[in-house]
Amino acid sequence: MLENRIRELHADGRFQEAATVAIDGYGPELLSFLSAILRNEVDTDEVFAMTCHDLWTGIREFRFECSFRTWAYLVARHAYARFRRKEGPRRERETLSPIPHLSELEERVRTATRPYLRSALKSRVARLREQLEPEEQMLLVFRIDRKLQWSEVARIMADGDGGEVSAAELARCAATCRKQFERVIARLRHLAEEQGLLSEI
Repeated sequence: MLENRIRELHADGRFQEAATVAIDGYGPELLSFLSAILRNEVDTDEVFAMTCHDLWTGIREFRFECSFRTWAYLVARHAYARFRRKEGPRRERETLSPIPHLSELEERVRTATRPYLRSALKSRVARLREQLEPEEQMLLVFRIDRKLQWSEVARIMADGDGGEVSAAELARCAATCRKQFERVIARLRHLAEEQGLLSEI
């Protein structure tokens, strides 16, 4: 199992190998997630590069207080937030310290995943989702596409670095996410009904 392999390599202090296995394994779904909310290949590639860089450099400090997969989505969400906050045309990707093996790994994931993403974007339901806000799309991806538990969704969506949020805060965030998800589903159904796509969602 991927999670077990990452944990074993991490426990042995083989952090680069653990990061390689993690990005190879979870990279395609992270890239798909970012593509869904960014809707632009250039921006998706930048935030994916930021995410991979953060996973690579941060894995040594990861304490497995949640699954690596959950943490990877939290890292991707934080990279997305940094991207949205940046000022001016300067690309953060251009300022990242070059890591040759990581660059090759990112390109391998992109090359393998891009044809699927381009095909998926053609679906009418995907175009329907594009009318939602990025945070709303995140909830759909986490719950419907990735089938994450509400506790995992809460850890990703809550503020903090994935290990500093209290149980009470996570419970409150999970309840808030559930309510928001219900509103998103209702809105999506309304849009689908308007466009005659209700049977496809």
